[in-house]
Amino acid sequence: MPERVVQGLLVQGTHLSLDAQFPNYRLEKLAFKEQASSFWRLAKMNSPEWVYALVGSIGSVICGSLSAFFAYVLSAVLSVYYNPDHAYMSREIAKYCYLLIGLSSAALIFNTLQHSFWDIVGENLTKRVREKMLTAVLKNEIAWFDQEENESARIAARLALDANNVRSAIGDRISVIVQNTALMLVACTAGFVLQWRLALVLIAVFPLVVAATVLQKMFMNGFSGDLEAAHSKATQLAGEAIANVRTVAAFNSEAKIVGLFSSNLETPLRRCFWKGQIAGSGFGIAQFSLYASYALGLWYASWLVKHGISDFSNTIRVFMVLMVSANGAAETLTLAPDFIKGGRAMRSVFDLLDRKTEIEPDDPDATPVPDRLRGEVELKHVDFSYPSRPDIPIFRDLNLRARAGKILALVGPSGCGKSSVIALVQRFYEPSSGRVMIDGKDIRKYNLKSLRKHIAIVPQEPCLFATTIYENIAYGSDSATEAEIIEAATLANAHKFATRAIMHARIPSLSDVLKENEGDPVAMDVDLDSNDVCITVQTLRWALMMLLFSSGREHFAFGGTVDEDSVHE
Repeated sequence: MPERVVQGLLVQGTHLSLDAQFPNYRLEKLAFKEQASSFWRLAKMNSPEWVYALVGSIGSVICGSLSAFFAYVLSAVLSVYYNPDHAYMSREIAKYCYLLIGLSSAALIFNTLQHSFWDIVGENLTKRVREKMLTAVLKNEIAWFDQEENESARIAARLALDANNVRSAIGDRISVIVQNTALMLVACTAGFVLQWRLALVLIAVFPLVVAATVLQKMFMNGFSGDLEAAHSKATQLAGEAIANVRTVAAFNSEAKIVGLFSSNLETPLRRCFWKGQIAGSGFGIAQFSLYASYALGLWYASWLVKHGISDFSNTIRVFMVLMVSANGAAETLTLAPDFIKGGRAMRSVFDLLDRKTEIEPDDPDATPVPDRLRGEVELKHVDFSYPSRPDIPIFRDLNLRARAGKILALVGPSGCGKSSVIALVQRFYEPSSGRVMIDGKDIRKYNLKSLRKHIAIVPQEPCLFATTIYENIAYGSDSATEAEIIEAATLANAHKFATRAIMHARIPSLSDVLKENEGDPVAMDVDLDSNDVCITVQTLRWALMMLLFSSGREHFAFGGTVDEDSVHE
């Protein structure tokens, strides 16, 4: 990571961004073919759950058909109430009551099938998309993470939101579309069978509702902007402030952080205001069109009855069934904002998945690293600048050689390039010119994964996983036994702290100490810091090259585990 100086200290990795200047995000419309291609790629991700999707679709079709049948039965009940024969009316009402009980029971069963099976499909899609996104993120070169739009808070937000938006907009809404499509087909068929003249008039006014809702979607797409990107600025600021809360408290910057957070929320607030105005107007137009179609349908139905072309029973049935289907069509089209959000999320997901990393970590065509390396490192005529700051040179014609089995210490002030040397040896970055060589061979020709297996690194500020010390050490080797972990802790001098813990906490063995959580040093009365754990992890790997960091300086050590006390400034 690039270095910077803050009051004489070297600060690396996560940093607190107080700068409120971010690039503008421009919403680009996806071409229809590109959207269709993205949708089919998502469908292929869900292919293992095709049986669940099929059963859920059957439930959706039946639920849509049941809605039309409910409307038909209710309209039939209305016509029965106009019959003057009380006995006939009682028999018919009883029959329709039993029919409604049957339809309600069927609705309970098939609605359960529809939503439970589509939920399974959606959850598996979310899981698969997030796994692929994280895999793609971890394959990118370190320079990609140096870019402002790829900082940790934004990547975390994309992992959390994009997959969920894809699922809610694509997976969840498919069941609604299938249901309302079945409703439209059944309703239109029944309408044309019962009274085709009235059915034609009612279907003729459907485009009014469709046009109003589509217009609403277009306005929302054109004027609301990318609200998630706008909110991500505030989210990033809050995340970094909380992660660096000690720094914020030390400089009494709480009020400043809150002020910056509030100012970053002003742009989303304005956009949301206009989005609400436009969406409200569009929805009002859609509702007006819907109720105007009701008025026109009722007027024409009364005209048909008045002129004896149709009777009241068939007319009211056609009207009820088709108006229910109109509500279904309106419901489908009001999902437009969700599809807009889903299309944007699909673009974000596949942009990430399709990106080709500039430094391939596991290139099958690269040369595998031999099982045994001598560990001689050489930098030849290296020029280097960080991709995020190409105009600031770090090295010019640097030549450096670390012999195998020897210790090389790099000592200098903060920002002089010590960490950059280590980053180049680990091939986190590529030099602008020159070569980085190990055992006389350019490291770009080695398979990067196999090369890094031979390199152990103890960073200046190691980060431990939220688990026990024992399990943190076990990450150094997948096949490590308990005896090997204890041996590595002893070689790394961590056994001294463990012995002290045994004495004060009365834990019977070193193994039990290692399995205790490190997080509460007061309870354990043990001063075991993260550097000791990290050195133990790297000792367990038995790497041929070890890179050690220390405050204000960095050390190279090659040829096995080296005690840092043996390295002299």
